[in-house]
Amino acid sequence: MAGAIVQALTMPLDERRQRHAALLESILENDVHKWQNDFLDALLTERRSAEHSRFATQTSRAPVSSEAPYDGADDHRLPRARLPDRTA
Repeated sequence: MAGAIVQALTMPLDERRQRHAALLESILENDVHKWQNDFLDALLTERRSAEHSRFATQTSRAPVSSEAPYDGADDHRLPRARLPDRTA
């Protein structure tokens, strides 16, 4: 680390300016909004992957026999549709 400090102190002005400009550009491009978007994109990708894996697992366990058709009753994660009351 001491070597890096010596290098910085003895670096020519033009090189310091070039390095500073490159660092500043990187900082401006990778602001909090980019970090937020990257993080949310990663979460969404992971969620889609998990849902795909869960769906593949569920469909691979579906009964093949005609004696016990799969009706989805044991799958509590599926939303139940509410039909409108048509008695009126």
